[in-house]
Amino acid sequence: MEANTKQIASSLGVTVPAVRKRAALERWTSRTEGKEVLWDARSLPPDVQNSLAENPPDAGEGGAVFKRASERGRERARDRMNVIGVFQTSALKPAEFVEAFNAGLVSRELLLKTGTISLPTLYRWLKGAESGMDGIVPKWGLAARPGSSLSLIEKGRLEYWYLSPARLSAMHCWRNLLHNLPDSLASYQTVNRYLKSLPEPLTDFYRLGKTKFESLHQPYIDRDPALYDPMDQVVSDHHCFDFLVIKDGVIFRPWITVFQDYRSSKIVGFWGSVYPSSLSIMAAFYRMASEYGAPGLVHIDNGKDYRSKIINGKTKKIKVLNERGIEEEELIHLHGAFGLLHCRVTFSHPYHGQSKGRTERTFGTFAEYFSRETGTYIGSNTVTRHEDAQLFYRAINKKARRNDLYAWDDFVRGIEAFIPFWNARWRGEGKGMGGRTPDEVFYGYRKTPRTVDPETLLLVLTRAETRVVRENGVRAGGVFYWAEELIEYSGREVLVRLPVVNPHSALVMDPKGKIICTARANWFAETGDLAADNERVNRARKSNLEKLGKMGVGRLAPPEKSKGFIAVAESEMNRGKALPMPPGFCEPAEEELPMAAGAETAQNKYTSPLDIGVIK
Repeated sequence: MEANTKQIASSLGVTVPAVRKRAALERWTSRTEGKEVLWDARSLPPDVQNSLAENPPDAGEGGAVFKRASERGRERARDRMNVIGVFQTSALKPAEFVEAFNAGLVSRELLLKTGTISLPTLYRWLKGAESGMDGIVPKWGLAARPGSSLSLIEKGRLEYWYLSPARLSAMHCWRNLLHNLPDSLASYQTVNRYLKSLPEPLTDFYRLGKTKFESLHQPYIDRDPALYDPMDQVVSDHHCFDFLVIKDGVIFRPWITVFQDYRSSKIVGFWGSVYPSSLSIMAAFYRMASEYGAPGLVHIDNGKDYRSKIINGKTKKIKVLNERGIEEEELIHLHGAFGLLHCRVTFSHPYHGQSKGRTERTFGTFAEYFSRETGTYIGSNTVTRHEDAQLFYRAINKKARRNDLYAWDDFVRGIEAFIPFWNARWRGEGKGMGGRTPDEVFYGYRKTPRTVDPETLLLVLTRAETRVVRENGVRAGGVFYWAEELIEYSGREVLVRLPVVNPHSALVMDPKGKIICTARANWFAETGDLAADNERVNRARKSNLEKLGKMGVGRLAPPEKSKGFIAVAESEMNRGKALPMPPGFCEPAEEELPMAAGAETAQNKYTSPLDIGVIK
């Protein structure tokens, strides 16, 4: 038996340099294998041999069989390996060692753990120890590994079919296996056990998709709302109510868009809608910012309405005039609703409810205490829905004919009353709530709000576009916006902030963000009063001419005796003389010459076009 320096140091409880120093002094027998020094255990001092006997080098952890064994089985394997180590370090023959061991002369502690052994048992352990711990671990109680009778190609094919978005059943995979590998002897029970033994994260990733895998198996931060102040962070999401309303004869399930303070759970902004969109998000955000100020961070869903350019802004190239008056392109960022108030934005993972758990629980409260009391509750799924859904919808239709359904106006009034009631009266036991209401927590910990001036707040309900000024105005969304001040910017690109609600006017700015004017919508649209329409147009034209007059104040006429370029050319080039003829040139006889198209009827007194070159 051999042991390396590290193993000896570990058994003695000393450092490796200390072992090397002692080995040099006592001249231990060793050999070198590569860069490792191996010491002959039989030549070592008695104290070192005893230490190695109690902690043999080969008593390490085993392979797959050892790891699959029970805790009791692994302990038995370690005891057997210790017995083998003691035998190999002793100078006794196998029969002598068995007799001495059973008499308690070798190690009474090991004898108590393993009991007496026979000579065949020792030989069997020695034979098994050649393959390590896996060879001596007890096989009793060791269950066969699922799929151990399947070949590698059978396992590979089964995993290919089973781990797919098609989500084939185990029976389907087994039939495919028999069809593709006719020589396979695998039974359905074997295939089913093997497929069910695959790690659940693996099957969920391939069968349910990456998104579901992340929501079920990936870790997430266990957030603590008490670490934040009110309005430091807000969470926004949509919710579809589980009841029906009627509006303009149409029956549907209403939606609500909310902004909820993360610290206190208080609903600080909301907006009911027929269907959620960027408009409902901006309306709810406007209500929150106008009453409670701007939040520091907005945590929102990953949907396309929350990712829209109206909400988050966009980057675009625009043509501008530099300081030298040369036109060039400049990359500018058009701020969205969140950017205008300098709010940071983070997006949640799809279908990952833990990232906005408080809002999800709040929606659950709304479903229980608001939706179920409307009289038209239909449930959100087949579990909560009425058992006889078809008859239930027939009853709904009868109510609709009697105008007995929950009306849209009633829903608006109800939600406008219920949310303030929930904020003021609903006591929570979640993190940081301590049995208090959202209002109590919100106003109890709230610091100085980030107020927003009214002019900036109005910009929240606008979307930014770039347009070229034509005819004193810009055209966007089929609407022409006009202003007198835009005459100076005709033909140039400007920034236009268009209201998303009631677009009667638009704010026009230069590429640097400086406000130029407020342009009015459809200012020259015909009204039916021709006199008033003409007066409005003429007034605009007159204003343009006046502005042109002011623009041309710097014009300076040259002196009357100033020369033009023709006079300068005649003077500098000494013109006025006859053109010199080429040598040997002879003027042709007088005859009718062909003329260019369009010159046939010209009254020309010259008989030859060459006469034109001679100044008479």
